Amino acid sequence: MITNHPHDLVPSLELQVYGGGLVLADNSPPHLPSNTPVSTSILSTHIPYQILGETLNSSDCRVVYVARNPKDTLVSLWHFENSEYLRETEPIPLEDIVSKFCEGTVMFGPYFEHVLGYHKESLGRPEKFFFITYEELKSDPNVHVKRLAEFLGCPFVGEDMEE
Repeated sequence: MITNHPHDLVPSLELQVYGGGLVLADNSPPHLPSNTPVSTSILSTHIPYQILGETLNSSDCRVVYVARNPKDTLVSLWHFENSEYLRETEPIPLEDIVSKFCEGTVMFGPYFEHVLGYHKESLGRPEKFFFITYEELKSDPNVHVKRLAEFLGCPFVGEDMEE
């Protein structure tokens, strides 16, 4: 039975592909069973569309963007910034992260510009960009997973997915 965290199974564009090879989210080498496919045809990233746009536009890839609400994004950022992975000093106070988040001076830039970059593309080119919020996905997973499967070109047929 595979018990890897999803972040261990989907390589990160900025950390694992361009950052020195395939490693897992906990910065260890993969410990996957030999029959587990590890593919770079599916990548995750936090890079804004404003930076990746030209590359995405010149490729035939499809983009799935899952947005989180600003509060949850801020809290996640605060935990990440204070993780042992990045910090060997005192934790950063929440108030400092809130200020930087509101100013847009955090990793990967201003939150609203980041989200709006991909959202705008999803409105103009829905065949290439699938935009969904985490809250939408959580509210009705069956409907949204079916939509996502159709977008990716592998729709559910028959009773592949319980209603």
